[in-house]
Amino acid sequence: VWRLADEAAQVLDAGPGAALPAQASGPVLIANKDAVSQLREGGANKVLARGVSGVRAALLQRQRLLLGLADGGLVAITLPSGKRASLPPLEDSPSSPVVRLVRGPVDGTLVIGFASGQVGLWDLATGDRLAHGRVHGPAVHLRLEKQRLHAVSELGDVLTWDLSAFYLSYEELLRRVKRQVIR
Repeated sequence: VWRLADEAAQVLDAGPGAALPAQASGPVLIANKDAVSQLREGGANKVLARGVSGVRAALLQRQRLLLGLADGGLVAITLPSGKRASLPPLEDSPSSPVVRLVRGPVDGTLVIGFASGQVGLWDLATGDRLAHGRVHGPAVHLRLEKQRLHAVSELGDVLTWDLSAFYLSYEELLRRVKRQVIR
């Protein structure tokens, strides 16, 4: 069960019989063995996608619902149709359960945390891996803040990436590369 927010989906409960906190806001997603549904007011469910199993993480990105799977895969569902959207294979993606999905630093990028402790940044248009690292234990907490990505494992290990280059203009990035080459 997840509560969707702007940056990432907040896990409310990962087991059966989940209780939802009354103070939380935003759409609530429920994944069962073969479908993903949205819990609506009054307790009615709206099925968003069928034939999806092993969902471990969720992220709403524009009109797409991104679902991280137990086998390390990623599925994109176009909303409101519920049809699968095509995604290229993610370069060097581990076959470890996805435990966290967070929007990347620029549109079309995604940060994924895995149960193996691996963390990666991918371009969803090409499948290219743009950055990767590892924490000791499952990478359950990911936060993009002030041009930095902070990853924290279930065991408290921390990884921080400076992603400021993603926020530079094309011209400024070329100037910095030129300075590095001339040195």
